[in-house]
Amino acid sequence: MTHLLVVSPDAQWIEYLQIGLEPLGIDVVGAPGTRSAEQSVMALRRDDQFPFAGVLISALAAPGQAQSDALLETADVLAALRQASKNVPIFLWSPYPAERLASIASRFANTLMLTSDEPEVLKASLAVAAPDTGIAPLAAKVELQIGAGNIRIEVALDGKPVGTPVSRDWSGRPKLKQLEEKFAKWTPLQRDGSSARYTDNWLDVLREAGEDISFETDYTGEALSRALSDCLEKVKTYDLIHFRFNLLSAGLDAPNPFVHVPFELLYDTKRKNFVCALAPVARRVCLSWDSRIATALPNTKPLTGHTLFVKSDAHGSYESAGPSFRGKRKLSLKPLEALDYEFDAVEKSRIDAGRAPPELLALTVGGSASTLLQHRLAAAPSAAAPALQIIHYAGHSTQADDGTTYLILPGTVEGELMFLRMSEFAGWGRKAGVQLVILSSCESSAPEAVFRLSQAGIPAAIGFRWEVNDTEAAFFTGHVHKALAGGVPLARAFHIAVSAVRAEYEGSPTFASPMLAVQDDEWTI
Repeated sequence: MTHLLVVSPDAQWIEYLQIGLEPLGIDVVGAPGTRSAEQSVMALRRDDQFPFAGVLISALAAPGQAQSDALLETADVLAALRQASKNVPIFLWSPYPAERLASIASRFANTLMLTSDEPEVLKASLAVAAPDTGIAPLAAKVELQIGAGNIRIEVALDGKPVGTPVSRDWSGRPKLKQLEEKFAKWTPLQRDGSSARYTDNWLDVLREAGEDISFETDYTGEALSRALSDCLEKVKTYDLIHFRFNLLSAGLDAPNPFVHVPFELLYDTKRKNFVCALAPVARRVCLSWDSRIATALPNTKPLTGHTLFVKSDAHGSYESAGPSFRGKRKLSLKPLEALDYEFDAVEKSRIDAGRAPPELLALTVGGSASTLLQHRLAAAPSAAAPALQIIHYAGHSTQADDGTTYLILPGTVEGELMFLRMSEFAGWGRKAGVQLVILSSCESSAPEAVFRLSQAGIPAAIGFRWEVNDTEAAFFTGHVHKALAGGVPLARAFHIAVSAVRAEYEGSPTFASPMLAVQDDEWTI
């Protein structure tokens, strides 16, 4: 029998764990009441004959307690337990972990953050954390916390810190601000009427930006290089090292000042390649330093569930009385030729993997598109309308000059366009419990769109930073679905698709446009 010590002021939660873990061969010993460092240490040392395989600490506040006080208690208990034993695995549990809590956990060896308390997750975590199991490391994570005035870099291997965190400030280093100003307007595709061409020297522009980002983030610095080498020695392959840029903000009304910087184009000068071609790269939008709003991805459920494919066949023109679009009041959008091809690719990917085909919601002229979409996302789960795990939107989108991003839906008559705010769409998806939104549309991953999806609580989103060829977009998203349907974790599925589109379309900048935004701390699983 495996023994697990649980420290929590919630006796009912401890009982829930006892009932759920006993059939799995795990004996739960509770330490209810106030989170006391002294009592927790005493419980840990209760009997050397039956040592604990791990300690689980709840970081949630007790009824009537401020979350900040609960955080201090948790930190005290963690420090005391780690001083009492350097070997026992310690797990901090919170369904919505604060940035500060994750930072505290990173300072202690053999200490992991958990966002799920499902019995199977706890059992798997104990098995991985237990010494001498022979289990190979799953993945390494490089978390780059980007603030307005500084950056902090932490490297972890299976949740355990590697090396010393690196911190530096931006004072006297203007390149990030210059990149922000440049890429707020830059696009790899230039239009002249109905024709389009790639921006001159687009690859040189992207490479130069990637090298600047590498320098500013200290990617090639000695401390980080040493930590990456240590990880690579353990995981053997570079694509098991996951990079995530956490854009920290002071609050809802103070977004990070570097939202337009294409951090995904981090460039490895030694390997002479973009890191996104070598390893999974993602970003997270942090609404404040010590809080997060988005929900966690359910660790026990791969993204193989029910998928809604929203096909928005909208084209025509729109004369704006409000915000402009690239300095013009009139917006004209041509028909998208690859919508059916994209749906067929998603359908084939899922069926080939033994998954249910995607549900198709075709939005057409005169069909009250916005109402149909809203009603489907609000529908109670049933045999006819299963609960949604993934939404795939295929169609046009655009960003107005005031920064607002819209999905474009067909209107009541041919050639009429309807605008749906991304924030409104994100709210519908959050209420539906959607875990992943894929936006296969031009400019759909503009920072404002990602920000709104995160603010609404969408755990993960994939889309495009810039306008892309619709056939190439369909190729990319088809590979994402193929990998996900096969049970591949989200971060690796995204990387597989980026690599595939770069190999298939060598002369195209499409590989540089996809963005993956993940809010959950277990995003590599």
